Amino acid sequence: MVITAGGDRFSAGEQITIEVEAYQDNFEPRKDETFEVEMVDLATGKSEKITLEKVPDRPGRYKKTIPARRTGAFELTALREDPQAADKVASKRIIVELPQAESRRTESDAGLMANVASRADRCLRVQEIDRLADLVPPGKLTTYREDPRELWDSNAMLLAIVVLLATEWILRKKYNMD
Repeated sequence: MVITAGGDRFSAGEQITIEVEAYQDNFEPRKDETFEVEMVDLATGKSEKITLEKVPDRPGRYKKTIPARRTGAFELTALREDPQAADKVASKRIIVELPQAESRRTESDAGLMANVASRADRCLRVQEIDRLADLVPPGKLTTYREDPRELWDSNAMLLAIVVLLATEWILRKKYNMD
């Protein structure tokens, strides 16, 4: 028997899909409608029985999705009463931990937000939000931005080149300088 869970680490509240591929002693797929797996808490030794349903059109396959209700290290196993269970069952160890969304979302990092701010004294925490009105300057703020343009990117330069080429062409024609 092989037990899988779709991963090794889960966040509390996340869904865990437990799958079992089970065969009899003669390597024929099991034909039972349900299969029982135990979820053993490795810290306390307490176990919880989980009944898996047969997967249609897949002999010997069982599956069930459960929510990760509590944190800790767990072992998914079967046939615990059998003295040869260690040889018959490939159990699965999983860890359920508290959600770590704040470490994956870097915008909640105060040091990073201070670096992103134009000035460190203008980076406010939520509890300092009452200072925001004091930081906004009074009156209208006008900013200027220079937009440098190359000499070749102007209409005047295009006109000057056309005039010079036309003058050259006219003078060549007038004085027969082909």
